[in-house]
This record gives sequence, structure tokens and C-alpha cells, in this order.
Amino acid sequence: MKALLIRNMKLFFRDRVQVFYSLLSVLIIIGLYGLFLGENISSSMGDYEGTRFLIDSWIIGGLLVVTPMTTSLGSLAIMVEDKHNKIIKDFASSPLTSRTLMLSYFLSSAFIALIMSTITLLLGEIYIVLNGGNFLGSKDIIFAFGLMLLTVLTSSSMMLFFINFFSSMNAFAAMSTIVGTLAGFLTGIYVPIGVLPQTIQTLIKIFPLSHSAVLFRNIFMEKPIEITFKLAAKEYIYNFKFEMGLIYNFRERNMSFSQHIIILVVTACIFFALSVKLYNFRRTEK
Repeated sequence: MKALLIRNMKLFFRDRVQVFYSLLSVLIIIGLYGLFLGENISSSMGDYEGTRFLIDSWIIGGLLVVTPMTTSLGSLAIMVEDKHNKIIKDFASSPLTSRTLMLSYFLSSAFIALIMSTITLLLGEIYIVLNGGNFLGSKDIIFAFGLMLLTVLTSSSMMLFFINFFSSMNAFAAMSTIVGTLAGFLTGIYVPIGVLPQTIQTLIKIFPLSHSAVLFRNIFMEKPIEITFKLAAKEYIYNFKFEMGLIYNFRERNMSFSQHIIILVVTACIFFALSVKLYNFRRTEK
């Protein structure tokens, strides 16, 4: 399995076009934010201390969810190519079990997404500091990296499941376009969740990876919120957190940290198990 894992990672990073397209959604979000999104959100809040630090932290928190989604999907193009070129049939006829084969694709996707997410985190921190913000503290960095790892595992397992339905690069390209388009909306980057209709808010909350965005934003925005809203009433701060997606509630009850984590862990386990079962089913069907 180790050889297959290394082979998948080499194939991905060797294809510079695929690497670029896997990051395209992230680049688009950064471009939109730099051109007008950041300025519009900042101006709507008024002229308060640390506003830019606050909004920069909010956008980076969202990007750390978009990056694993798009890069894990992009790395799984190798699996689609293997299907298209019948290479996966050679693997199926080898001593490798279905679980081991799926695990190799899953782990290579997760490693690639983790590398790209780590780069996003480092560049995001540098961007925040260059614009007058502060680096995360050591405890927050450790917490952010742990959450990043869980987000990567969850996104890779979800993308692995959906990739099982595709065997042509044209279909895969269409799926990548859809995921890239939806990523910004599902993480509340283009439009803060609190200003959306209740039905759309519920759909976003059902999407498992949106819970990573909640946790990332709470990590990155804790300090800037203290700076910007140091004289504000608690009710105002709560309303801001709710509107910007730092708080999720169901049936008038706020979700806890542990509930967000459980959703991510359970999602990762379920989708990986489903991926193995789906692969076995489609292989026997053929």
C-alpha cells in the first residue's frame, strides 16, 4: 500500500495543471475578497479598531475548509484516471483488498490536502500580520492544526465516496466545477450565513464540513473580536457571531464544541465505510 500511496502523490504533484485547478476555488475567493468582498464587509461594520484583522481572520477560517475540499477532490482525479485506463482492475486482481485499495487513495488524498492546507494556514497567517493583525498563539496553532487534520480526513472520505460514481474525466471535471462553485457558499464566505433565509441556513448546517468552518473561525477570531468589540454589549457580540457563522443553533439551542467534532468524526468514518462498500458493489456488478 505504501508504494501505491507514494505513486498517487507523485502523480498529483507532477501534474501542475491539476494542482492549479484544485486550488482554483481558493484563488477565486482570495481574488474576490481582495477586490471587493473584504472592503464591503469591513465598511458595513463601521470604523472600529481591528476591523480588518477581524474580517481577515474570518476569511482565512473559511479558506481552511475550502482548501481540503478542493485539493482532496483534485487529488482523487488519479482514481478516476485509473478507472478510465483500467488500471484499477489490475489492482483489483492483485492481493490488495478493497479496503486497502480505498485506504491508499484516501490516505494519498488526505496527505495532499494536509500539505496544501498547511501552506494555506501559513500564508493566511502571514497575510493577517502584514495587514496589521497578530499571529495565533502556540495553543491556537496546535488546535488549528488538529482541526485541520480532522477536516482533511472528513473531506477526503466524502470526496472518495462521490468519486466512486465517476469513471470519466469529463464527468469528474463537471463535478469539480460544481464543488468549487458551492464550496464558498457552503462555508459562508460569499455571504455570511446569518443573512441567508432560514431554509438555506439549515442546508448549510446539514453540510458536515461547514462545522469545521465554525470551529476555525472561533479559533482565528477570538482575539480580534476582543479588540473590535471590547466596549460592545454581549448581546451585540452574540448577534455578530451568529450572523458570521461562529455559532450554529438547532431548535433555539447553540451547538457545543464537542457536537461539531462528533459530526466531523462520524462523517469521516461513515463515508469511508460507504466508499469501500460501494467499490465492492460496483466491482461485483461489473
